[in-house]
Amino acid sequence: MDLVKTILNIKEKQHLQDSFSDFYDQYAPKIYGLILKAGYSSKASEELLNTIFLDSWREYENTISNKKHPLLALLRIMCKRLGTKNILRQSTLV
Repeated sequence: MDLVKTILNIKEKQHLQDSFSDFYDQYAPKIYGLILKAGYSSKASEELLNTIFLDSWREYENTISNKKHPLLALLRIMCKRLGTKNILRQSTLV
């Protein structure tokens, strides 16, 4: 019985990893572009991007699994991290 639980846990973890990978691949370019447009260097933008996605994964229930569009949740997290909402007005990506 423990083996079955272990196998199910492994499959669930793999599914979550695949889900996060798909989520990242779909939305990272848009978020990265917005961070760059805000005037951050490439290195700082990459670090912020990683932080934003980690935050979003920690808030899984409010982002990916929620009925709200995941991009909107990411934008909320990004604005919170960057401390501004002006980025959204300057962008044509949204």
